[in-house]
Amino acid sequence: MCSGIFQIQYERLSDFSGLGIAGKRYRNKIAETYGESVTYFRDMSIIDAISEEKSKTIPFDNVDNVQMNCNSVDIMTDARHACRKNSFNSDITALGQITHKVLSYQHVTKRLERCSQKHELYGTKKLYEDLESKTVNVRCHSHDRNSSISSFIEKDKPNVIDCLDTWHAGKEVRKTITKVAKGAKNTMETGLGVLDWNEHVDRAVSFKKVLRRAVQTRNRAPERVLKPKTYSFVITLWDIYCNFLSGDIQPNNICDNIQENNVEDDSILQESDDSENEESDDDIQL
Repeated sequence: MCSGIFQIQYERLSDFSGLGIAGKRYRNKIAETYGESVTYFRDMSIIDAISEEKSKTIPFDNVDNVQMNCNSVDIMTDARHACRKNSFNSDITALGQITHKVLSYQHVTKRLERCSQKHELYGTKKLYEDLESKTVNVRCHSHDRNSSISSFIEKDKPNVIDCLDTWHAGKEVRKTITKVAKGAKNTMETGLGVLDWNEHVDRAVSFKKVLRRAVQTRNRAPERVLKPKTYSFVITLWDIYCNFLSGDIQPNNICDNIQENNVEDDSILQESDDSENEESDDDIQL
């Protein structure tokens, strides 16, 4: 009748708007009949989703374990809690890796598991029990960064491949690549981005300052102030370019000269100054 809102919310809304409230006995009767129909069609939908996922799952080649390709599917699991802290209800769902359809669903409350932080682990175990009862073997299990799930798979499910989902696995890689090559239009800009990243990666912190805001009173985390960038690679590239124009360095010997002689910024600057002084002396003699 009122899908998506709690009973207390329905009562307050009806009381405030003057629509009237259905009796508790009538609501329980309708909810029982309606709930049985929903559960039946949910189970039928899950059975169809499992059959579709099995048919679209490509078997592995050269696998010694036969169970890896026998009635096997790849799943992604995650938990959703009713609130951020000390949640009473949690929903743990398993999706198919290919079809992204629900293959199993578990509802966990504090009556089943007292600790809210263990709801996802408890629900994951129930997911495996439900899939095993339907003769479904899990081949690859993708989940978020929950160490308890990884430990459970490693100890109790040694035949299952444990891995992170695409978002958690690629989140840090995406940030790093964006910092290196963001907005690059050609090879030169990409190369400069890589040089900038490699030179200033993991910069040391000069100091930390604590910001106290009137709006966010709990924000006590200190802000890390990094040391300023040096951009020494720009000076190195410029001196190599000048020496290349003057003919002192050949195109094929640039990298060899840097690796063999360990050319540093000061030495390159000193050599360039010496070459300028020699040229000025020759001009004076002429």
